[in-house]
Amino acid sequence: MVNERIRHGVADPYGVGDLVVQGALLSGGAARPGHFRPGTSLRAIVDQLCTVDPGVDVSGFTSGVLRNGVAAVWERGWQPRDLVHVAGQDPRPGRLAELARLVVADEAGRTGARYRADAAWTEQLQDLGAFIPPAQPTVHHWAMTVRRPTAEIWTEALKLLGLVLQLPPLEMLGPCPSTWDNDRSTASRFVPNTVEPKMLARIRALLAKAESTEFTEEAEALTAKAQELITRHAIDSVLIDDGSDQPPSIDVTARRVHIDAPYADAKATLFDAVARANGARAVWDREFDMATVVGVTMELDLIELLFASLLVQATRAMSVEGSRAGAHHHSRSRAFRRGFLSAYASRIRQRLAQAGADAIEEAGALHQTALVPLMQQRDQAVGAAFAEMFPHAGRRRSTRVDAAGWRAGVRAADRADMTMPG
Repeated sequence: MVNERIRHGVADPYGVGDLVVQGALLSGGAARPGHFRPGTSLRAIVDQLCTVDPGVDVSGFTSGVLRNGVAAVWERGWQPRDLVHVAGQDPRPGRLAELARLVVADEAGRTGARYRADAAWTEQLQDLGAFIPPAQPTVHHWAMTVRRPTAEIWTEALKLLGLVLQLPPLEMLGPCPSTWDNDRSTASRFVPNTVEPKMLARIRALLAKAESTEFTEEAEALTAKAQELITRHAIDSVLIDDGSDQPPSIDVTARRVHIDAPYADAKATLFDAVARANGARAVWDREFDMATVVGVTMELDLIELLFASLLVQATRAMSVEGSRAGAHHHSRSRAFRRGFLSAYASRIRQRLAQAGADAIEEAGALHQTALVPLMQQRDQAVGAAFAEMFPHAGRRRSTRVDAAGWRAGVRAADRADMTMPG
């Protein structure tokens, strides 16, 4: 079962109803604290802000409050992708996430993150397009860009501030900004040991084609080829010999993987199966739909890619099974789909474990190398790092699933192509 962390005491992730003090501050001082009373509704605060600051943060005061809040979030273990991901869980997707991305860009630009951060952090900024801050104050720039009613803009700004203020601490995955040196050469020490770029490019291209094609057989062939490349690279990396008599060093690290709704819990179970099969350990954060995975640095990229490949297969197979069930079946219900994904993950876990054991035995015989002790050393190193980061990781409680969906998921997992290349 997947490890899971469930937080308590954060019933409202935005917490905007009682942002009385912040509501006054967001006007840049134009609104006096006396304008708001304890328990004032968000709507009342927004109405007042529309009156005292209809231009929406021309002074940049609001943007500064948000920027400082984001900087404080980094010191609590959050990273750029995490914040934008959680902001994207707003009932109106895209709005809060885009504002969050702009605030991240503003904070990064003003603190020189592009030149001070480690490779993992700068990669996130690049992926988010958050290297260049807005030319105008962030909130005002956003207001001018989206051109929506003033009340909506102020509401989103307050909601993002409420979110930032209430985000709980996360485990530190690397140096936080307050510890960065001003010299970029220092940050380069934290460049992760990743998969060879050409290999990654080939796998990503295969998966992109598999997701875009309308032909099931072509998609399955492309996905199978991607899995073959991933498996081959994983075995080859274990067999690398530096020629020394010393035990090989094992570089263990952690990263967070964001899993989108719907059925995020069931997808997290599939991710846990892939992580376990590759010697990694994962913790699922249900509140924010994020998994933190601890494993050998080079293998984390492989884990993400293999998970993406299997998720593509599962999604396609679920659609096919639903069509076979017929129009009168409840195959399109949420219960069926959740049951399908849960069963698919359970069966894939078994198949991946067996495939891994067979691959180790075959490679050991071929190269006359005892791989089992090497794999045990890896598992021990990962287990120690995981226990240090998550000393109180709990076990996820089982949930009821749809029986028809479960059986369909097992059949689909049995058909998944995970064979080693000849």
